[in-house]
Amino acid sequence: MIDISAFISRISSGQCILLTGAGFSKHATNFNRREFPNGSELAKVILTDLAVPAADQADFDLRTATTKFMRDTGNDAGRLVRVLAPHLTAKKTTIDQQKLSM
Repeated sequence: MIDISAFISRISSGQCILLTGAGFSKHATNFNRREFPNGSELAKVILTDLAVPAADQADFDLRTATTKFMRDTGNDAGRLVRVLAPHLTAKKTTIDQQKLSM
């Protein structure tokens, strides 16, 4: 059996890293005052920045959208960060998320 209190103590002291799945951000609010987007929604954000018509965006997943972005922008990672940051930066978190971040 796992000793949760020891686990929490190790995380708090920096002796352990807690890795959470993508669902952990569910219900957090980003700077656009929306819940965090999933992969297909992020692909649409990237493709919209590249002015890909909405009708053509269904052919892309996050990996292919990112690949296209990097190819079309000359590997401009800074621009990709600027495009995604408002969607992936938390403005408001849930109580459970706040507890784990302490």
